[in-house]
Amino acid sequence: MLNKNNLIIKNFCAKGGIRPELNGIFIEPKRTTATDSFILMSVSKPKANITDYPKVPDKPTPLENFKPFILPATDAEIILKTLPKKPTLPILENAVIYKTTPEMAEIGITDLQSNQTITPRVIQGEYPAYQDIMVERGSFTEIKVNPELLQKISKFFTQFLDKETFKGLIMKVPKEPDKPIRFYAKKDGQTAEALLMPLKS
Repeated sequence: MLNKNNLIIKNFCAKGGIRPELNGIFIEPKRTTATDSFILMSVSKPKANITDYPKVPDKPTPLENFKPFILPATDAEIILKTLPKKPTLPILENAVIYKTTPEMAEIGITDLQSNQTITPRVIQGEYPAYQDIMVERGSFTEIKVNPELLQKISKFFTQFLDKETFKGLIMKVPKEPDKPIRFYAKKDGQTAEALLMPLKS
């Protein structure tokens, strides 16, 4: 099954370029993954039980195991817009996969009143072997932060560091998890600093 969280990662797909396999979401039975080669985003499958999904007339049982495929980001957008916004049952917030072939996938959506099937052509190519990159190695300091505040800081630095003078944003993560994360940047003789306090566990 695929829910909004599995599909919204389309925003992390590449746009054009010489590697078409990066222009889509890698759909696997247990997760979806997207990358533009700079950012890698992966989301696990919904916790909902696929056997609870309602039977749709003239459609096969939704697949739980299937050969992974690359869903074009444009088709992920179509599926996102088609998912019921406030369904009568939480399970209906998901799209299901009915069929996959090397050329296409058949993805279904229902709100119990109507059924829709989307049959995108899958992107041909071999998706990067991202699994090894995802393995945590080395030592880390784990700091829990408010993502809205992180976004607010990020938005400021995006405006502060214009593309012409961009020299990067420095981020310092303390070894103590109760100390703030620090951000530093310079532009035209000006410096900007930001501190983001951690959330209490």
